[in-house]
Amino acid sequence: MLPPANRTPVTSSSTVGNRDNDHQIWIVPEEDGFDPHKIVIDGIASCIRSKFELARPSWKKFPQSTHDMWFEEFKKKFKWLPYYINAIRRNFEKRASARMTQLFQDVGKNLPLKPHWMGDAVFKEMKGHWESPVFKIKSEQNKKKRDSNVGASLHTGGCIPHRVIYKRMKWISGCNLLVERKKGRVKGLGSLGRSVKSSSKQSTSALSREIDEMIKAQVNASNADLYAQLQKERHKNKRMRRELDLLKKHVYNTSSSNKQSSQEDNQAYEKESGDDSDSVNDSGSAHDNVNDSGSAHYSSSSSNGD
Repeated sequence: MLPPANRTPVTSSSTVGNRDNDHQIWIVPEEDGFDPHKIVIDGIASCIRSKFELARPSWKKFPQSTHDMWFEEFKKKFKWLPYYINAIRRNFEKRASARMTQLFQDVGKNLPLKPHWMGDAVFKEMKGHWESPVFKIKSEQNKKKRDSNVGASLHTGGCIPHRVIYKRMKWISGCNLLVERKKGRVKGLGSLGRSVKSSSKQSTSALSREIDEMIKAQVNASNADLYAQLQKERHKNKRMRRELDLLKKHVYNTSSSNKQSSQEDNQAYEKESGDDSDSVNDSGSAHDNVNDSGSAHYSSSSSNGD
């Protein structure tokens, strides 16, 4: 299902982030966040604070009904095309979880002061949780982990989404570039800006073309990596199918062999049983002959005596 072609798209920069007649802000999902991002994140925090009625240590501990209640509050502030509903709800869950953690951290730093958005009973229960030995031990462990990463070269920003690059390129084409001449790079392009060698003599259009080529090269490299991974998965699946076929043949041959062996055993057993039966019959006949001979001899002896 695609967005309706006959409807003015609401994902353009002229519409996204603007309020409509219902005082709702148009948004679109972007990777695991939203566009506009900060406005939506602040809106999520406002939804949580407006109806914080249960004492739970994390987002996952709240019942689904509470999640649904906050999402209904979220829908009062923002709107989107029906096409995006699944992505919007998924990103809402993830961003709300992270925002709640930040809210709890802010409250924990200011203990024993009660925030205005928590009721007395709820705050009392949450305060007991934050002051418990188990929570303090876990917090200390997490702090040590964070301290161990100080000074390390960590890449936590993730890949720049294509939509963000597109928006930055539109900004480049419509505005003058902000250039840091001392550092010789362009601001607003993330790591790409470090690779652009700018000068006061370089025109905006030339710099824009250079950045465009760099972005295309980066996208092509990403596509090449994805294609290589796809080919690798295809070879892996093909090998697994061959192994599965061989296993099926082995099981079939083993089953056929066992069946044939069982039939041969049954035939041999039936033959042996038939031979034993004939032997018993022959023995019985011989015994009858002996009895008949004995009877004849007795009769003859009796006649001679008389």
